[in-house]
Amino acid sequence: MKLTLLASALALGLLTSSHTHAGNVYFFGDSLTDTGAFQGFPTANGVLPTGSRWTYNNAPFYADVLAQSLGSQALANNPVNPATSAQGNNFAQGGARSTSQARIASTNVLPIVDVPDQVSYYLNSRQGRADSQAWHVVWAGGNDIPAAAETAAVSGSAAGIAQASSDANSLVAQVLRLQAAGANRFIVPNLPAFGSTPATLLSVIAAAVNSPALANLPAATRLNVVAVAQQTLSTGATPDAASQQALQRQVLANAESALGLPANTLRAQYEGSSGAQSSVNALAGLFNSTVGLGLSTAGVNMVRLDVAGLLNEILATPSAYGFNNVTGTACPPGVSSLVCFSSTPGFNAGQSYLFADDRHPSPLAQQMIGDYAVATLAAPYYAAALPAAARSASEGMYTLLDSRYRQARLSPEPVGSLSAFAHYGYLPFAAKGAGKLDGQGEQHSYTVGVEAQLGPNTRAGLALGYGRGQLDSGASSTFTFKQQRLTGFVSQQFGPVSLDVDAFAANNDYGSVRRSFALGNVSRSEQGDTDGHQAGLRLTGRYHWQTGNWTVSPLASLAYENLSVAGYSEDGSNSTAMRFGKQSQSGWQGRLGAELTTRVGQFTPFAGAQYVHQFNSRTTQLDAGIKSQPGQFTTELARPDSNWGLLRLGSHIELTPTIRATLEAQSSVGRDSGQQWGVQLGVSARF
Repeated sequence: MKLTLLASALALGLLTSSHTHAGNVYFFGDSLTDTGAFQGFPTANGVLPTGSRWTYNNAPFYADVLAQSLGSQALANNPVNPATSAQGNNFAQGGARSTSQARIASTNVLPIVDVPDQVSYYLNSRQGRADSQAWHVVWAGGNDIPAAAETAAVSGSAAGIAQASSDANSLVAQVLRLQAAGANRFIVPNLPAFGSTPATLLSVIAAAVNSPALANLPAATRLNVVAVAQQTLSTGATPDAASQQALQRQVLANAESALGLPANTLRAQYEGSSGAQSSVNALAGLFNSTVGLGLSTAGVNMVRLDVAGLLNEILATPSAYGFNNVTGTACPPGVSSLVCFSSTPGFNAGQSYLFADDRHPSPLAQQMIGDYAVATLAAPYYAAALPAAARSASEGMYTLLDSRYRQARLSPEPVGSLSAFAHYGYLPFAAKGAGKLDGQGEQHSYTVGVEAQLGPNTRAGLALGYGRGQLDSGASSTFTFKQQRLTGFVSQQFGPVSLDVDAFAANNDYGSVRRSFALGNVSRSEQGDTDGHQAGLRLTGRYHWQTGNWTVSPLASLAYENLSVAGYSEDGSNSTAMRFGKQSQSGWQGRLGAELTTRVGQFTPFAGAQYVHQFNSRTTQLDAGIKSQPGQFTTELARPDSNWGLLRLGSHIELTPTIRATLEAQSSVGRDSGQQWGVQLGVSARF
């Protein structure tokens, strides 16, 4: 294939796609991704400026949006164009195919570097090794589908299907080449339905214009019929499927009249069961399924963006996404979006268009695709906030139990007596981590229980707990949390030494797990629900040293906790809905500390400090994927804290000889994953 910028590419604008790179993300593909592969090349209107791309005004592409979110840029790198950067990270370029094609080098022509050759150039520039820490974006097929459709028209549908399958398998092979070279994070968007672009309808009219039956038709008339069709598609508002179809049928009828064809001739060629629209869409669907199945079967770690689904959602309700017209183009007939500006004569500025030219997205559409990609990569980090609520709940429970142990030591009850207690806890917490996660939450905990004084130095109890709360990370993510918990505990005194053992099991419910994100000028939310389990066992030893009215109690504890959050899928069938894998966290935690207690009338104030160490703290991972697409990707989450401090301050209050109250506050110190603090109020009574 070749790109002749002075001829066909600038004439009817019926070519396809392109893009570039710079850092922790690399791009491969066609004009849907090209951010300047042909910059500096001369055209009839002058040299193409830096960053020339296939949308009007050289506006940012999805690749720019994605790269910026990753702290990089999409910098064009075309090995046959010295005007691009050899250090660029975007190898995509307009006209590229998924299979290497024969190229012709001549004056005013730059040979197209197809995707296999883009990958080869990238790997050769890195001594055969891909960047294992970077994302590799591979999006192609926009030129393969028109080529397969042309093959089908000439050699039959079977030949077209075979070609589309071959191209799709070649694209799979390029991803696997990158994977074999060390790449392990991929973004591979699917193809939108090419039959929904203006190019497909215009190609039906162009085929009729160029048919032997109309060979005597003047060239100017032929060009004018296609140009008038494109302009008519661009003039009306198309807020729904009915208005879109009506305008398309009007354009086809006008062309039939201008060409002297029988009524509905072109309509049948476009809309019919074997017409251009359904045939091209079938080829795109085959391409997508072949790529998706091939990559998922190979276990490629990939984000499979459902761009086809997003386009269908836009076509269903264009105005909801800020578009007035989805059948025509912002650029005037005969002008490629590569050289189209809002100042170009004939530019359609009166409406907001889905398409810049007959097949390339407008700047707003590109922005939406970029926002989609950014939101998808961010989603696992917000899902990873779910365990933070459960950890906050268990910390509040430990505070409550330590209060019961303290009271058992300070105020032993008669052997055989029973006591009941009730506690309320207000437990704010934070969830911070990778991916700009910065959430604030709060919980309300309610606990009731009974204790039995089994011996002079032995007390045991059972408690039922219920907690509810929520986390809010701003406009990005929220969820509600509910917990039902059963706890058993035993406290044993051995002179100045006390030994405490407790165990708990809990069911956790995470409701309305919502994430919100931008799609161009609008906001979208996805929501789901899940649940989980939590269990733990703790052993604590204390030595109580009496000095005057003060008691100093050094302590050491060892706890094991297992926490799981079930995998879940977001509700609905939007292209942006996702699924998330199971989260499991378990490990041992040790604590060293001391507590100071005294007696002042009916009050027993206390203060304590603890050093907390999480053993075997390691980075966790979360699997996620687009709900409507095969494949999944793994995200490394922030490593949990290994060390932090804990402060407590409070008092027991003897209200009557059989009724006591407790007021206590606690706060974590130096916890990078987010501060946890809280206030608890309790009351107990002996029967």
